[in-house]
Amino acid sequence: MKYNYEKEKLRWEKEKLLEEKLLKKNNVNHAIINMLRNYDWNDFKRERSFRTHQNVTKDVFFDLKATYDEKEINSINDLMDEIENENLYKILSKEDDITLKILVYKIQGYSTKEIANILGITIDNIYYRIKKIRKKIK
Repeated sequence: MKYNYEKEKLRWEKEKLLEEKLLKKNNVNHAIINMLRNYDWNDFKRERSFRTHQNVTKDVFFDLKATYDEKEINSINDLMDEIENENLYKILSKEDDITLKILVYKIQGYSTKEIANILGITIDNIYYRIKKIRKKIK
């Protein structure tokens, strides 16, 4: 079901009007009411951004699994320690640090754009390195 921004915004505004009436009735300072409204508006925008981009029918939704029983991977050493396949280990052990860092960040859930900013390389370079490593693994 698609997120309906206009409907949610109207609902939010209606709730805020009721809340502001109640606060005014209880003699709350106007500056505090404005601060609350701004905070709630920013919160609404963050939620809207999340809901707008959320699509539960994407293929990755069905690939999700519980990760509470797996070791958290925070470094290249953690990544290499978790590899059980000997051939994969040999392939990855020959890779440079940048490629391995890309893999670690991808496992942690960073987007390609975020990884590019962190490592100071281009997005195209990241895609190239991922394509190269996939080719080697095949």
